[in-house]
Amino acid sequence: MIVRLVSLRFHPDRVEEFKQLYQKIHRQIRSSPGCLHLQLVVDNEGEGECFTISYWRSQEDLDRYRNSPFFRSVWPRVKAMLREKPWAKSFKVLVDDPFRPVSFGDAPSS
Repeated sequence: MIVRLVSLRFHPDRVEEFKQLYQKIHRQIRSSPGCLHLQLVVDNEGEGECFTISYWRSQEDLDRYRNSPFFRSVWPRVKAMLREKPWAKSFKVLVDDPFRPVSFGDAPSS
C-alpha cells in the first residue's frame, strides 16, 4: 500500500475556490481504481496550506491516476491557484493499522 502526501500552498484568496473544486471532484478521485482512502486537511492558521492524503493499493494505481485524462484536466486548474510549487511524496506502508474514524456520537464518554 502507498500513502501519498501532497502539500498545496494556495494564495489566501483562492483557498475557498479550491475547497469548492475539491467538493466537486473528490468522489471521482476516490472512485479511481486502487484508491483506498482520500482526505483533505486544511491548516488551522488560515495561511492557505492544504494537504491531500491518499492511500493507494499500489504505485501502479497511483501512477495510472496521475496519468489519467481526469487528473490532467484538473491539475492545471489547481496549479493556477497555488502561490508556490507543491510538495509531494509517496510512502510505502510497512505496518497497516486500519484507519477507522470515530464520529463524535461514537466517542467514548469520560
